[in-house]
Amino acid sequence: MKKNLPYLLLLSLLISQAAWAQKFVNRITIPTPISSMDTFMITIDTAMHNFNPNGGSDSTTNALVPTLCYNQTGGPKTYTYLGPTMIWNRGQIVTMDVYNNMTQRTTMHFHGLNLPSDMDGGPHEIIGSKSMWGGAGMQMPIPHFPIIDPVQTVWYHSHLMDSTTDQVALGLAGMMIIEETNDPVNVKLPRNYGKNDFPVVIQEKAFNFNPTTKKATSIKAGSKPGPGNLLMVNGLLYSVLHVPKTIIRLRLLNGSPISTLNIAINDSIAPVSYPNDSMWLVATDGGYTPQAFPMQTILIAPGERAEMLLNCSKYKQGDTVYMRSLAVPSGVINGPNNLSFMALVIDTNMKPMDPVSAIPTTLTPYPILDTLNAFKRRTKKLIGHGNGGNGQGPLWSIDSLPMNMELINDTILVGTSEIWTIKNTTNKAHPFHIHKVQFQVLDIKDTLGNTIASVYNNTLPKNMMGYKDDVLISAYTTLRFIAQFNHYGDDLIGDTAINVMDGFMYHCHILTHEDSAMMHQFVVLDTPSYNKITGKHIGIKKNVIEETANLSFYPNPAGNVLYIKGYTATKGSVRFIDILGRTIKEEKIAPINGTASIQVDDLPRGFVFVEYLSGNTRMIQKILLH
Repeated sequence: MKKNLPYLLLLSLLISQAAWAQKFVNRITIPTPISSMDTFMITIDTAMHNFNPNGGSDSTTNALVPTLCYNQTGGPKTYTYLGPTMIWNRGQIVTMDVYNNMTQRTTMHFHGLNLPSDMDGGPHEIIGSKSMWGGAGMQMPIPHFPIIDPVQTVWYHSHLMDSTTDQVALGLAGMMIIEETNDPVNVKLPRNYGKNDFPVVIQEKAFNFNPTTKKATSIKAGSKPGPGNLLMVNGLLYSVLHVPKTIIRLRLLNGSPISTLNIAINDSIAPVSYPNDSMWLVATDGGYTPQAFPMQTILIAPGERAEMLLNCSKYKQGDTVYMRSLAVPSGVINGPNNLSFMALVIDTNMKPMDPVSAIPTTLTPYPILDTLNAFKRRTKKLIGHGNGGNGQGPLWSIDSLPMNMELINDTILVGTSEIWTIKNTTNKAHPFHIHKVQFQVLDIKDTLGNTIASVYNNTLPKNMMGYKDDVLISAYTTLRFIAQFNHYGDDLIGDTAINVMDGFMYHCHILTHEDSAMMHQFVVLDTPSYNKITGKHIGIKKNVIEETANLSFYPNPAGNVLYIKGYTATKGSVRFIDILGRTIKEEKIAPINGTASIQVDDLPRGFVFVEYLSGNTRMIQKILLH
């Protein structure tokens, strides 16, 4: 027996290697970037797509199947799945011409951006079949907005009520990148799109098969697809990405409907150890992290983004490293794991512009938002009903209330900060996403109230640092975050009714949970509307706030002079803020009795925010200067 031991060990090794053998045969297509324009033209359409055109080790998926896609108009139909990468510049004013060429309704949500409520693309902003967003007969405008968010990687996808799972699984998703001229951090990072700066949209997928031919006939979608058993990158299974022999940037997006992914980089296709410095985290949902954090693995929930650096300079021509999906913690819903799903091949023929030779140290330190003066605190409970929920139907909720398109769950005053406490009372982890704002995670506690991690003692997971809009909340834990609800305060329609077309969403980003019931909505109102609908007076005497609430700025658009009409009992100040959040002018003004005027001919033309402040009274309005 001992004589056969070396042979048996060798046989075991060979069997093990064979078990992990995987052919990566589909070279990744980099989504075409569209930028340097003020109007972006997108057509939403149907298509046919082959997710495994070169066969690989799974020839059953080498077939054309029906998909949905976002195609740039004005050229050949080159997209059959997902959409182009839209690159926007901070401060740019963007117009979106979006046409739905499908026979079904849809929406186009800009996930992660601070936009006017009727341009957010949530469930209310429905684009009818064969219709233009904001076209004739539609009760919403054509999307036209300034980019006020910081540098970050975001994405766009369908958000149609009760059909989000189906449409996203079939392909209605794409990446967006927000850039800024003279960004001091970006020059430290790989930034040559498609050469050393790569969009990596990871998605789970499952297929329906012809029982006779065993070939894929369609994508498993609908309201209850279950976790997919395959992983793809940029719409391809068994994918290969050629990368240069230098430091590269991978913009990871988990675009899966259900599964959370635990991502690692490995020199070998077989499961071995992962070095502490195999990759570095440099940005999360809302932008840069304070520094480049070395990571062995990173957990990315549906909807989350993470920008990672990988140092490929230590490899030689033709070397291959693998992106791998590992097992996830208990309570986290996941699909395929313990497998390599993308090969990165070193290609010395690739010569990116402005290559980066070192991992940067400091990036963008971020001060913790003021929690002592938070305007309001809210608590939300994530609840599982019946057997606790299994993702198969309306078994999940927030505060035991199902989603109601006609019900506004929360009313928020524009310009204020709030602390939200999210209590996960279920046995599953849920990625909590909120529209309009980026937030800062403050702490995580267990069921007894003991602090598990906190921003104050630097114990938060690195992928929860910085600004987030999507965060995975583990089973039976409580997470607190703080957010500032700046810009775009809506007003009332009539005396009492809130315009439900102006609702923003917060929800679990497991799409089957969101579609079923685990979603609520809120409005962000300007000061007069907030006072009227809540009956509150923001901490000062009733007559003062009521009189102040009747202020108005006119004309809009304005030329050289802006007028303020109304009555105030005390002196105050008027501040002009540009779309990047910078104060460009501030003036003290005496109490107003009728009309006051301010010269604005010295201000740059375009959109500005005008803020009136007197004691605890605050009002803000968007004005166009022309």
